[in-house]
Amino acid sequence: MKTLHLAVYLTIALSLLLLVAPSPAEARAFAVVQETLDEIAARLRQEADAAWAELEAAEELAMTRADEEAAANATVDAAKTAAQAANAALAAAKVNAASNKTAAETAKKTVNALKKTVAGIQKKANGKKAYDKAQDDVKKAESKAAQAKTNKEKAAAAAAAQQKLADDATKAAGSAKGKDATKAKEKAKGEQKKADEMKKNADGAAAEEIKAQAEVQKAKAAAAKTPNPTLTPEEQATLDKYNAAVAAAETADAAAKTADAELKVAEKAAVTAKATLYKAKAALTSATARRVEADKLVEVKKAAAEEAEAAAVAAEEKARDAGAPGSESAPGSESAPGSEAAPGSDAAPGSEAAALP
Repeated sequence: MKTLHLAVYLTIALSLLLLVAPSPAEARAFAVVQETLDEIAARLRQEADAAWAELEAAEELAMTRADEEAAANATVDAAKTAAQAANAALAAAKVNAASNKTAAETAKKTVNALKKTVAGIQKKANGKKAYDKAQDDVKKAESKAAQAKTNKEKAAAAAAAQQKLADDATKAAGSAKGKDATKAKEKAKGEQKKADEMKKNADGAAAEEIKAQAEVQKAKAAAAKTPNPTLTPEEQATLDKYNAAVAAAETADAAAKTADAELKVAEKAAVTAKATLYKAKAALTSATARRVEADKLVEVKKAAAEEAEAAAVAAEEKARDAGAPGSESAPGSESAPGSEAAPGSDAAPGSEAAALP
């Protein structure tokens, strides 16, 4: 604005110079003033252009900040949706956990209520299991003894057959002569060695059979001492009911533990979603503040650009009016000495041609 004021003062000075016919010195002064006015106008135009450029940059920044705010707002909306979903899942998990906990407690109470009733029945049932096991032990011992007998018979038959081969070889060796006699004796010796080994195996198999038969007698004695309790249909039904209740309680307890684990996961997810939402809201607040700041900057730059433009236009008009060819106030124009603008004419001081800009 100081530059514009200078232009105004120079224009006033130029107008005063033109109130009288200019001398050569005055004409040179006029030219200097005109040149100064042109320079002022050019400088103010540059300042105005720079101000408009700054406004454009500020507007682009404001658009960027608006986009950032919109993106932050979208993030907040997404975080809200996620938080709502997490809260809904948490609520469902709480209901499910409570339901499973109640079911587990109910199943446990059912088992506890049946425990006293089935105490005696279980004792009889355990006795029945012991009896069945004793009978099964007898069967296993008998099966093992039968296998031992079969092994003994096979070993005895093999040993007898080998002994016959050894006897035949020994007999043949006794009748052989010369080189054949030596070979026959070696063969007989080898066959007898095999027979002795197989006899030893047969004796071992016989001992195993005796041992197995002893186990059979031991198992039978134990089975004979084991009572065989019999449950009544009512007792069996009660025991079945109890066993079913125990199984149901175990299933309910497992379901309750699973639901509790799912609840903990849902709680963690809800906390995470809440923290994400708070973070998104904070980012939105920051983005909004930056956008507002950018909008204010646009207003400031716009006011500055408009002011600079007005100053430039005013300076340009002053320079143009002062140096326009053929104007009534320019040197050598119709207002020169002797022209119609001479003193006493219509262009004399106080007339419209002498009015200040």
